[in-house]
Amino acid sequence: MENNIRFHHIGDLNGLPEKLIEEINKTILLTKDNDGMVCNIALNYGARSEIIRAVKRINEASQEDNTIIQQLNVENFNNYLDTQEQPDIDILIRTAGERRISNFLLWQIHNAYLWADKAFWPDFKIENLALAFQNYNSYLMKQRV
Repeated sequence: MENNIRFHHIGDLNGLPEKLIEEINKTILLTKDNDGMVCNIALNYGARSEIIRAVKRINEASQEDNTIIQQLNVENFNNYLDTQEQPDIDILIRTAGERRISNFLLWQIHNAYLWADKAFWPDFKIENLALAFQNYNSYLMKQRV
């Protein structure tokens, strides 16, 4: 709260322990008015299942408003994803040399810069992050030319 961070869960709450669901919902409610950074916690998350959940949300919404399907497009599809109202991802950093996307935010990373670092997650330091951002900035500069 003192850092003005809004907590947000992405994933399927179904199947998680009831006490954990209560704590997640309590924290979301407690931080809902914070307008600083957003902290997404991915528990029971998979991008393919997120897209299915979005389709189900669209179906539910279209029961009340039959124009939703006709008006559906790339921009407003985002409103039905777990990350609704959040911008697309600019850079995706994979540790341990992984070069696969691994079912993570598939819709949101459609235009992201992918950085694969050889360091394993526990060994990933600020220097690794700085190198990733340097490479990302170089990429952006080349795009502007």
